[in-house]
Amino acid sequence: MVVVSDGPAIVLEVSPQHPLVVDPQAYVCSRGRLQQSFVTDISWRNAVGEGNGEAFSLQFNGSGAVYIQPAER
Repeated sequence: MVVVSDGPAIVLEVSPQHPLVVDPQAYVCSRGRLQQSFVTDISWRNAVGEGNGEAFSLQFNGSGAVYIQPAER
């Protein structure tokens, strides 16, 4: 599966014992019995520009697979 010119998608397995957190910009699609939620990391460090730059992430719980296409912009 090639979604854009950044190469093939990567498949990451999710299980009840191993939830997954991904960058929303890398997310392509998912399959299986997964619950998706937003995770925020907003703190004073983000407000002054010292955070890691990822204020929001997607968390997946359950059983299935998540396809991502990581690329730095």
